[in-house]
Amino acid sequence: MKGTILVTGATGNLGSRMVEVAVAKGFRVKAATRHPEKMPAARNVQPVKMDYDDPHTLNTALVGVNRVFLVAPPLDPGAPEKLTPVTDDVKQVTGEDPLTFEYFAQANKAVWK
Repeated sequence: MKGTILVTGATGNLGSRMVEVAVAKGFRVKAATRHPEKMPAARNVQPVKMDYDDPHTLNTALVGVNRVFLVAPPLDPGAPEKLTPVTDDVKQVTGEDPLTFEYFAQANKAVWK
């Protein structure tokens, strides 16, 4: 295993695909979603509760993570303001800047090192 990556928005279109690709690339995945009970069981995937509006859920989701792929809340004009404190927390915990607002095609280069 290459480590553990937290993927936010794991039940959405982009997030769910990122979970699949991360597992295929050899990562363990913490699949963050507001409703972890909706996540189907999958090998090397741990559903975790996380909500951008509840900062306490981020701390729990980050435990044991060494990479993060943040998916912006869809169609939310306040997304940049919501993600700024999250990216700051991620950098403190992992020591790296998370990938934020990343397009899937570009993520292939940056995440899978």
